[in-house]
Amino acid sequence: MIINKLNSILLGGILTLSLPAIAQDNKVVSAAKPDTTTQEKKQTFLEYDVNVLFGPRVKRSALSSAISTVKAEDTRSFNTPKFGNTLLGQLSGLYVSAAAGAPGDNDNPGLSIRGRQTFGDNGLVVLVDGFETDYNNLLADEIESVSVLKDAGSLSIYGLDGANGIVLITTKRGKVADKNQITFNARAGLQQASVLPNFLGNGDFAELYNVGMLSDGKVISSGLFPSQAIVDYYKSGEYPFLYPDVNWYNEVLKPTTNSQDYNLTFRGGKPNAKYFVALGLADYNGLYDNTDKDRLINSNYKFRRYNVRANFDVDITDFLSSEFSLRGTTLDKKYPNIAETAIWQTLGTFNPYPVRTPSGRFGGAQGYRANPVASILQGGFGSLNDRTVDANVKVIGKLDFITPGLKAFAQLNFNNFYFSFYNKTRGFAFEEIIPLPNQAIPGEPIPFNTILRGDNNPNFAFSQPSGTQINRTTFISGTEYERAFGNHQVYASAMYLQEKFEFAASQIPFAKQNIMGRLSYNFKSKYFGEFTYAFSGSESFPRGSRFGFFPSIAGGWVLSEENFLRGNKTVDFLKLRGSVGLTGNDRAGSTGRFIYNQFYLRSDNYLLGNNLGVDATTFEQGPLANPDVTWEKALKYNIGFDASLYKRLNVAVDYFYEYRNDIFISPSNFIPAVIGATFNNLNRGETENRGVDLTLSYNGKVKNVEYYFGGNASYAKNNIINIEEPLRADTYLYAKGNPINQPFILEAVGFFQDAADIANSPQQLFGRVLPGDIKYKDQNNDGFIDDNDRIPVGNTSYPSFWYGFNGGFKFKGFDLNAFFQGVAGRDVSIQGAVTPILNNIKPTQWVKDNYWTPERGNSAQFPRLTTEANDNNYRASTLWQRSGNFLRLRTLELGYTFPKQLTRKINVNNLRLYISGNNLYTWDNIDEIDVDPEILNPLTHPMLKSYNVGLSLQL
Repeated sequence: MIINKLNSILLGGILTLSLPAIAQDNKVVSAAKPDTTTQEKKQTFLEYDVNVLFGPRVKRSALSSAISTVKAEDTRSFNTPKFGNTLLGQLSGLYVSAAAGAPGDNDNPGLSIRGRQTFGDNGLVVLVDGFETDYNNLLADEIESVSVLKDAGSLSIYGLDGANGIVLITTKRGKVADKNQITFNARAGLQQASVLPNFLGNGDFAELYNVGMLSDGKVISSGLFPSQAIVDYYKSGEYPFLYPDVNWYNEVLKPTTNSQDYNLTFRGGKPNAKYFVALGLADYNGLYDNTDKDRLINSNYKFRRYNVRANFDVDITDFLSSEFSLRGTTLDKKYPNIAETAIWQTLGTFNPYPVRTPSGRFGGAQGYRANPVASILQGGFGSLNDRTVDANVKVIGKLDFITPGLKAFAQLNFNNFYFSFYNKTRGFAFEEIIPLPNQAIPGEPIPFNTILRGDNNPNFAFSQPSGTQINRTTFISGTEYERAFGNHQVYASAMYLQEKFEFAASQIPFAKQNIMGRLSYNFKSKYFGEFTYAFSGSESFPRGSRFGFFPSIAGGWVLSEENFLRGNKTVDFLKLRGSVGLTGNDRAGSTGRFIYNQFYLRSDNYLLGNNLGVDATTFEQGPLANPDVTWEKALKYNIGFDASLYKRLNVAVDYFYEYRNDIFISPSNFIPAVIGATFNNLNRGETENRGVDLTLSYNGKVKNVEYYFGGNASYAKNNIINIEEPLRADTYLYAKGNPINQPFILEAVGFFQDAADIANSPQQLFGRVLPGDIKYKDQNNDGFIDDNDRIPVGNTSYPSFWYGFNGGFKFKGFDLNAFFQGVAGRDVSIQGAVTPILNNIKPTQWVKDNYWTPERGNSAQFPRLTTEANDNNYRASTLWQRSGNFLRLRTLELGYTFPKQLTRKINVNNLRLYISGNNLYTWDNIDEIDVDPEILNPLTHPMLKSYNVGLSLQL
């Protein structure tokens, strides 16, 4: 009772201070639907209310477009500071590629919808409540649902920005309730690297380095390890300071690091005033160890975020209502003053120095990477602060006095993003040990010299903070009409959108204008039809050609409402639907904006006239203007069905096809350099893309055990119709007819066994070849191996099939859920991951066991070892190609919800405790090195797995 009283005072105060014109009313309104305190049955995806872009929320049964939706509560189990990572495998059609990086740093995921449709810009649009803003730093607890808009019926209304698909995030708003709802979620986690590479030590590096020296025809005594004794010293550890074998992963990394996040939400209201308020704190630490020793400043990675959101819905009068939203996010990040890539590259490479020398100084050596422990502890740190503010005001006026169901609205949204950073840096000294084995006396330790390099500067150099500000202002206004006439239901809208996007004060703002609308009709909730359109324009195109028309039509038929299916015991619900329409993509590619104008660029300076001491500034013609530049056009077709069977099984299937033309391509591909000019991108490309989306769920119950299964899968296959290629030597060299980014690689047929084998084989034109080098197939039988022998082999690194599925059960308060995510139809190259010795990269056991020797012959799996850059061996070929398919156990969670008979005694409506794990195990096809199949780089920050404990409390 005390908690409820404090809650009423707090939230009443919020409404009183924020909305002084609204009278406080403590009476219960009988027409309102109060929140229930009993646990509601989990909805299936066919029962969801779906948010439509610039339209009313509709039941899934009334939807004719292809939209996938997930409730945010289903994404909360994944421990990550970036919301985009929680969508991995959650929605059909949406492919999320995870990124590697320290928590909150460089770990934004990549999003794409229905595969690759263009070899131009594939970037999609993410909207939060209808507006573009940073979405990765949202709280799961402030989000109601996430929808993926996939077909023309849902996308054409966004005009020039709709072709690549849209992710629509809808935040929570207030509800009419007898009492305020307070929810508190807390989670603490331990995180560790999901996988670390299994590099061998310095002794094995030295041994294989000398094998490479001999293979190159060099004398070992002239190399880094001039005798077997030195190799043995590295292996034995007899001289840990002179010939060290440091496991830098153990020295630099902690076994685990910690994270925690806390979210508090308030929700409730009366019929004339509703509110939702969310507060959040997230705190994640990096993996670096010993960062607080010998100093006052901790240089470990540190990510801390503060979130606040307030959404209010207020009826000002009987015919005038409003919506107010305010969101603020602040990020503070700390990081070592050394590039993340530099740290991780050092961990996997040969370094001939100890962490510290006998004198206690940091070890180091000229010509090698810097001591990573010293760099982290003594090199200083950087600090970055991000700030995001979103403010939104919408006013809605009912115009029933003109005709019932008519209303008008105006909405203004402002988004501000600002980031600033500074660095504190200082140099540090290291001591280099130089062994003198040639001066060693038998039976005595090997003597050595030391050289102290650098200076230990106790003071930090401070860089002045610098930053950038980004503003986006969007205005939307329009009218909507919604009314039922007996069995006929009609919805119509006409809207105007104007947006300005400013990136730094020195650049010309981006701008767009849309006139858009929607006309929907349904008869008896059985037959559905919809027409949407946008007249959309951008400043990226020349005057007179800046606007395009993007229409679509969609329709649906609920067969289960027909007499021949009504009452069927098998089919509870069955709906056919389809759509066709046009969307656009206005991103011009790497050549920049305003390419319809001719620009002149600053050129070299020349001496002119008699004044030989002064250079004359000259200009030259820039890339030739493209006055006909236009946007990419995507014609999209979609047909699908939704079905509910046996009151348990729910299925949604969509088949899609897209034809895209006017894709931006670089003229350098087909215009010869002899022309003597450079060119801007031209609209010449054409592609097609087709595939299938599937979503299903099944719910059942056996006695007291409730169980469920759900999943989604997508398949997409694209094809290049035209890319304007130069004349090729053979037909198999053309990208036309192949998927976007199809790998063209050499076909490896083994290894050269001896000099006779080399002499009797086609000549390979990639430099000198020796026995043990890779032998390639001469595809065109011209007697030479060159780039004209590359053929399309395998799949692209972008999967053609991706999926996610989960299953679980509930029993007497306990619940267990497992979620898996995977991809197929994906090939990758391991060449960059297993290239030893070059750049001092350490070998793996697979390399040691499988490199070519005369004895191993063609049973070898790796070419001869070499200390030289080998253009013949380390190039794209089938020898390095592997299946990139994988299946990952993303989440496993066990929870317990306390009985309400117990929790209500302490005024708690719901109390749940849980333990969970994320990224627990991965099945893949890459056995040559321990590396994440999604990242494929052993010399970068790995993905993290986590073990969590959490609490969810609702008052």
